[in-house]
Amino acid sequence: MSDIEDDPDLPSAEVCGQRCDEFAKITGTDSALAMFFLQDRNWDLERAVNAFYGSAVSDEPSSAKKNDIIDLVDPSSSTSQGEGQKFTDPDPHRIRLLSWNIDGLDPQYLNKRTTSIANVISREKPDVIFLQEVIKDSESILRELCSQYRLIPANNTGYYTMMMLRNDTVKYADHTVDPFISSEMARNLLKVNAFVKDVDMLLMTTHLESTGTFAAERKEQLEQCFTVMKEADSKKTIFFDYPVIPFVNEASVGVDNAEDCSKMSAEQLFELFFTDYLFRQIVGETNRYASQCRQQEPKKGRTDWYEVTVPELKTWLGLLLTMGLVQKKGPLGEYWLTQTPGFGVTMTRNRFLQAYLLHKEMNPGKSGNQCGFFLELIDGYYYMSDYTYDDPQKASSAPARKRKHCNLYEIGGIPEGISDMWMATGRRPEAEFTWDMSRNDNLAWPGKFKPRKRFDRLYLRNSKPDAKLEPVYFELVGLERLTTCQRFPSDHWGLLTHFNKI
Repeated sequence: MSDIEDDPDLPSAEVCGQRCDEFAKITGTDSALAMFFLQDRNWDLERAVNAFYGSAVSDEPSSAKKNDIIDLVDPSSSTSQGEGQKFTDPDPHRIRLLSWNIDGLDPQYLNKRTTSIANVISREKPDVIFLQEVIKDSESILRELCSQYRLIPANNTGYYTMMMLRNDTVKYADHTVDPFISSEMARNLLKVNAFVKDVDMLLMTTHLESTGTFAAERKEQLEQCFTVMKEADSKKTIFFDYPVIPFVNEASVGVDNAEDCSKMSAEQLFELFFTDYLFRQIVGETNRYASQCRQQEPKKGRTDWYEVTVPELKTWLGLLLTMGLVQKKGPLGEYWLTQTPGFGVTMTRNRFLQAYLLHKEMNPGKSGNQCGFFLELIDGYYYMSDYTYDDPQKASSAPARKRKHCNLYEIGGIPEGISDMWMATGRRPEAEFTWDMSRNDNLAWPGKFKPRKRFDRLYLRNSKPDAKLEPVYFELVGLERLTTCQRFPSDHWGLLTHFNKI
């Protein structure tokens, strides 16, 4: 508060504190957000409250209530594009970054959900956006609706990461896509050099290797990313974000005790372990691998392949499990030749064998069992704890089996000089859990227990010797359910972080 006391035009520190408290009481928010609004308006309480409710009203105008679509024209960008007109930044000292896993792998209401994400972008006007789990369809929607941004995808097949830079406030320099050499899932690190409101930045985003089977590779990838941050030009301000795939730990299987299990049907028990998220991940990896094989070896008999879907994968797995109950000698095709009930009418033999052989190539299994490849694909989803501990000391108290998947613990925690933005802005509990199934029901989750985790992270390494940015406020976005489909924009909340230029 020393700056306030030195400025005669501003109220005293005591009055500022009182106005923060009054703002928080009126709006039902907290003192951090109060300071955020009041500082921008010379501590005028009436103007700050009006600005807060003005932005809240614009969040969902009448047209949005009808079809979840708002006017996506950015007035500031349209001004800058006018003949002879120059863009004037209303907040020259403020920089906003949005990070969001938009769950493009979920085909349900993809257009509506992606459009709502574009609405949030239009409303909040972040300068830089990091996106994960983008697919071609969602990229096309964002490209059409967010014309005021430059889109930089890391790939164009399967699902991938992407950055968006606001044309009015960000000057793009160049970018690279660095593949992780030993990745089994074609993961990479997208790096963009840019000037954000004249601050020289290196922007980095990735999607780390998935599933417990690849924990060692995931740890190696995270170490590589932190190494890039540490070794980069000290004059650059660096941001790095990544999502952690939601894994289920042994205490999070959806039931509280054995008595709960006894009341559940076989189908409900099955769904405890084979969740919608797991099926979607397997579908995404299956289609990505098939596309990769067709590009590398187009004449190897996959010309008739078409992408598998979640319902089809469930049918395929059901037939695979049935084979264990109704065993036959000879090749798998015997189940169709002998007209085994349920086989001919649910899936053709050729389609079953296509998917079977493809998965076997993806992971042949250590045991030699014909189902080993499939079982190893889901290994780690059910013995995986929250390995996203904030510091090594906290992780060291966890059981050894849980610690082995704690990437931050194994690499010694967050490196010196690098800050986690949620932690740096006060660790607000209401903004902690970025994947919260107690509030977000996009994914089906049976049982009483609803897990919630802080899976999404944003890190900052400030420039040296003079830091350019001060983290001010960290909040979650995408919390509103869409009225037209009763779903949220994604199963992850978005992370919107506000910074002051120093």
